Amino acid sequence: MDTAFGFNKRMIQRYTWADPMLYTSQQLATHINNSWYDCWQFKTDFIETYDQKKNNFVDFSDLYLSFIFNLLGNSFQLKVASEKMLQASATHDMVTYY
Repeated sequence: MDTAFGFNKRMIQRYTWADPMLYTSQQLATHINNSWYDCWQFKTDFIETYDQKKNNFVDFSDLYLSFIFNLLGNSFQLKVASEKMLQASATHDMVTYY
């Protein structure tokens, strides 16, 4: 998105018709060229983190118990949010509701 915005800005501010080609070449050589490595790094980090978290659980009952306690810990925030949604719905305040 940043590259597309920059290209649009360069097209508006161009001096010659060579500027869009120069900007495209520059983006291909720098930012877009690094995207393959960023995707690979994200995949590697995600798998490593998932495996670490998965190995911390003994069995499925341990995972289930963790899920239940997580819900219990978030129950107050869910209660407050649902009360605010009901109040906003009653007053037809859709900005607050969403």
